[in-house]
Amino acid sequence: MIIVPGPASTDLARRTAALSGFPVCELAFKYQPDGESYFRFLTDMKGKEVAVIQSTSPPQDRNLVQLLLLCSGARQRGAKAITAVVPYMAYARQDKMFMEGEVVSLSSVLQALTAVGVERLITVNVHSPKAFTNAGFSFSNESAVPPLCTALAKRGLKNPVVVTAGKEGGKIAAQACDIMGAEHVVARTSRDRLTGVVEVRLDREELRGRDVAAVDDIISTGGTMIEIVRQLKAAKASRIFVGAVHLLLVRNADKKLFQTGAHILLGTDTVPSKYSGVSVAEILSRALVTAP
Repeated sequence: MIIVPGPASTDLARRTAALSGFPVCELAFKYQPDGESYFRFLTDMKGKEVAVIQSTSPPQDRNLVQLLLLCSGARQRGAKAITAVVPYMAYARQDKMFMEGEVVSLSSVLQALTAVGVERLITVNVHSPKAFTNAGFSFSNESAVPPLCTALAKRGLKNPVVVTAGKEGGKIAAQACDIMGAEHVVARTSRDRLTGVVEVRLDREELRGRDVAAVDDIISTGGTMIEIVRQLKAAKASRIFVGAVHLLLVRNADKKLFQTGAHILLGTDTVPSKYSGVSVAEILSRALVTAP
């Protein structure tokens, strides 16, 4: 297998290649004067298995097109099998029609990946793995929650409580509480589908004076997590450690979290940022060397 490092995940791809022992494809890459992406493969692909590692975090459209170009280019160069490794999968949240007339974006993206020759897809903590059941190619969804929570646990939380949001948070909580030796409190959430406004309800009784690890799979605009942090401060929690696998941090969400009272913000390199203290390279490496 040869690792093709996409522009959005170059460092992660090279770390994954080093751990897995697979060579890295050398690419010539630039932006054309009109903003289009240009690639030239400098490594022979003919008859090889290829893994393209490219996150589709913001700017989603550009990074998604680059992913499609690299997969298609590898096929044009004679690759015999193509695996798309997409640490953060854009457009996955619209996996069904919630309101009449909506475009199911995940379906469109999966069709595009099939069209460029992808035979296997590896993601990390995707929104709804069940939505990929009929994708038409092999699919695996890896979890970065254990290494994220292990890193949080090393921050020296005292008498910790794990707080997760909504129904999906229960899956995260089971791993987080076990790793951190903590109790679990659920932040019940509801979102208005038209306005996007999130309402949070939190049981505050056992939070006073305790360190809290508020853990989620993704923080985008931060609306839900900011409200959770606000309520934790109101409940007189001690230090608030915010962790998420995918830190998109749209519209200065990080600054808002710190202003509200977050003590630490920690994420992974599925979306590279100054808060990416946990790498998913080992997770991806294991997934690549495991037969689909």
